[in-house]
Amino acid sequence: NLVDVEIVAAPAAAGMVRISFGLESADPRVREIIRKGVPLEAYEKANKLTNKYGVETLNSCMIGLPGETLDSIKRTLSYLRWSKGIKQANISIAVPYPGTELYKMSLAGEHGLELIKKDFASFRRYNTAVMKVGGFSPEDLIALQNDAFASIYLAPWRWKAMYKKS
Repeated sequence: NLVDVEIVAAPAAAGMVRISFGLESADPRVREIIRKGVPLEAYEKANKLTNKYGVETLNSCMIGLPGETLDSIKRTLSYLRWSKGIKQANISIAVPYPGTELYKMSLAGEHGLELIKKDFASFRRYNTAVMKVGGFSPEDLIALQNDAFASIYLAPWRWKAMYKKS
């Protein structure tokens, strides 16, 4: 909600080619649980503005957040797939790093979270998961992450932009 012309124009003129926004989730309930105070409309405005200045947008989301359901994941993936202002998307699996609120929640079993691996070497965002989330096992989360990448990047309208880069 702080992205405006002044923030985008000068870096774009200096050669900035990509910016990343931490969207986290498009689901209102999940966004409320994680206290993501920036409304989705602000992301849409920021994506549109940065694209206007020729800056590619990357919107980062996570699956396996507190209170996550299959419907909330589908809502986020649909948003990423069909939002034409979003040129690239990153889908990671939520990681409860020690000392974070997510870590405390996973230890306490809040919002359907259950930490099952405490080995810090396992704390990665891709192709691994250290928590159960609601009815999702770590294997479920990994499969959802893989499906998410395919779903988003197989949106036909993205092909032209990806082809230009190669």
